[in-house]
Amino acid sequence: MKKSLSYLLALGTVALTACSSMDVSSSEAIEGNFPSDFVAVEYMNLHPGLRSLQIQDYVKEYNAAQVLDADSVAADSVDFLADTAKLHQIYVNPFYAGYNETLWEEDWAVSTTPKMTCGLDTVYVRVKPADETPVTVYLGSLTYAEDGKTITAVTGYTDSTKTTEVSYEIDGTAYSIVNQLGSTKTVVDSSDCVTTIDSTAGGIPSDKRKQLMKFNFKNTRDDLTALQALPIDTFAISSQYLMYGQAHGWAYRACNETEKANPIQSEVYPMTKLYCADDDVVREIAE
Repeated sequence: MKKSLSYLLALGTVALTACSSMDVSSSEAIEGNFPSDFVAVEYMNLHPGLRSLQIQDYVKEYNAAQVLDADSVAADSVDFLADTAKLHQIYVNPFYAGYNETLWEEDWAVSTTPKMTCGLDTVYVRVKPADETPVTVYLGSLTYAEDGKTITAVTGYTDSTKTTEVSYEIDGTAYSIVNQLGSTKTVVDSSDCVTTIDSTAGGIPSDKRKQLMKFNFKNTRDDLTALQALPIDTFAISSQYLMYGQAHGWAYRACNETEKANPIQSEVYPMTKLYCADDDVVREIAE
């Protein structure tokens, strides 16, 4: 029964806009077409996205009418998004952004990703005897100085089949490690792997921040008070039912106890029956 905000945005905006622009004569003409027990606020409470759309229009028009410098607008936006207590209320209020508490918690949850890091195993190094051609030495082993970086000795073989053993003391004079690209070859040492956990702090994603900004008055920090003060255009809400909701089978009130045994909605558009809401189930109202 409940329509998502995105669904309402896609389907309800045109109807609400048309209703808001209707004149007094149009209002009088449709007055007798509502169900006898139709109450605009009850219908709005069942479909809070309609009120959300209305509020977004109010805020948009209000902001457009203000003469504000770019720096103050930017500062207001930063403050709006930084006030998580205020954002939380706007985020979960069905008449505002209309998300739920579970999504709020998911957005702010810290995400963790396991990351495996392995050491490198040296396959060979290039050793240069004084005034001679460099020699490729397949390791063997390497001995390092106390700094853990400077190689002081190399043992290994002159061929990859490891048949002819050699050993060199690396002193920088008689023997040196060739300092050039390709002087060593390394491979991942699968026996030397450590798994670490990368953590990323939670936060409201960009698509939801964009939606939340639609409830930001650009000339005040007290947006909640400003939002709560906005009037309800009950004519636009109720007219949306006649222009769109009724034919699409939107429930206009809660079911009474007797109606909770009525058939579940089965019509397809355009629908001709009236419907009530039994929690998330839409049921027929007997004629």
